[in-house]
Amino acid sequence: MNAELKKYIETEIIPRYENFDKAHGTDHAKAVIERALELARHYDVDKEMIYAAAAFHDTGLVEGRENHHLASGRIIREDTRLRQWFSAEQIETIARAAEDHRASLGHEPRCIYGKIIAEADRLIDPETVIRRCVLFGLEHEPELNRAGQFERTYGHLVEKYGDGGYLQLWIPESPNAERLETLRSYIRDVNKLYPLFDRFYRKEVLLPLVSERYLTDEHYRNGHIRIINAKPGTEIVGLHTPQQKFLAKELARRNDWRESIADLSESFHSGRGLSYEGKMIWGFAINYVKCDIEERIAMAEDYVQAMDGWSVCDQFCSSAKWVKKYKSLAWNFITDLTHHRDSEFHMRTAVIMAMLYFLNDTQELARTFSLIDSLELQENEPYYLRMGVAWCLATALAKHQDETREYLAGTKLPADIRKLYARKARESRITREVNPF
Repeated sequence: MNAELKKYIETEIIPRYENFDKAHGTDHAKAVIERALELARHYDVDKEMIYAAAAFHDTGLVEGRENHHLASGRIIREDTRLRQWFSAEQIETIARAAEDHRASLGHEPRCIYGKIIAEADRLIDPETVIRRCVLFGLEHEPELNRAGQFERTYGHLVEKYGDGGYLQLWIPESPNAERLETLRSYIRDVNKLYPLFDRFYRKEVLLPLVSERYLTDEHYRNGHIRIINAKPGTEIVGLHTPQQKFLAKELARRNDWRESIADLSESFHSGRGLSYEGKMIWGFAINYVKCDIEERIAMAEDYVQAMDGWSVCDQFCSSAKWVKKYKSLAWNFITDLTHHRDSEFHMRTAVIMAMLYFLNDTQELARTFSLIDSLELQENEPYYLRMGVAWCLATALAKHQDETREYLAGTKLPADIRKLYARKARESRITREVNPF
């Protein structure tokens, strides 16, 4: 490889890709160069011409995507520096190779150089292709919500890579044929495709908001993961609560917020899975959107089914400020949750909501105590239910000491919950000196 040509490409041409979208950045340019040179080994071609054509193939993006292949050809023809290394005929071949690289042209490249560049540009690795689709959609159609981005991604994949798609392969020595069949297996099965899409979508939307300390400090990261204590197997991106609330408020302001919340719900119920942050954003958004109380409660009833950790439960409850305005309907929602005796977090949600919003006066206090009694708690209940009840009683003690002690004297709460309650009371600055019984 001519050293001066290589220096020119690396210092003057490849850096141009830094100004293009993420799917066509410098990594893409370098990858196309590498694959093109590898494929060129099978043919009697000029390696330096292949190198130049691969390096210049997307430079026309500076004028927009629509006709970038033609613009790339013109840029090559007008680049006077290339005349140091190539004849006019060679430059024309390089330009035509760049013009013919685009998959949607509908015709065969005019020479072997064009076929090699076209093939090198088609890295048909399923994860890479899907990631590039996600990146392109987020950059060029940022107004789309997650469901809209998936439909855009899926539509493009079907049109280009699906059975009968417009993409054609030209080099038999390329591994793309086998990879294309693998990619088509994802396109044929939406349930197989969606997790890959969702992983890249979350990475691009959520990861930029993750703190640098979480990403670089392993001790800090492990501490964060340990505190939230998510269900084993749950993906944790690393967003803290303020960033989760920010994204939830952004979602709640969208005109299509119902579609976005339905999409999160569908991800959970279909088994596609949600990250810890996805569940948190879903819960916050339910509490932030503008809607009537009946619709909000219906969404909350659906959401509680996805609760699988104390943090998801408690953050949802603490942000449910609508309870203060619609206490009668909210109480019905709370008491309905207690009917799910097989669900630790249905019942914890009921207890935490009662603690947060129904301890203001003695009448509400009595309703909350009655709610706890209705649970008919026994020894060794699920841990987070026991802790929720203990926390609720300790909070009641801080607000209504005599009434709470009187309730504890007459109730049949199991001993393990009584011990947790006493411990919570001692941990509180307000009640550390107060006799809990």
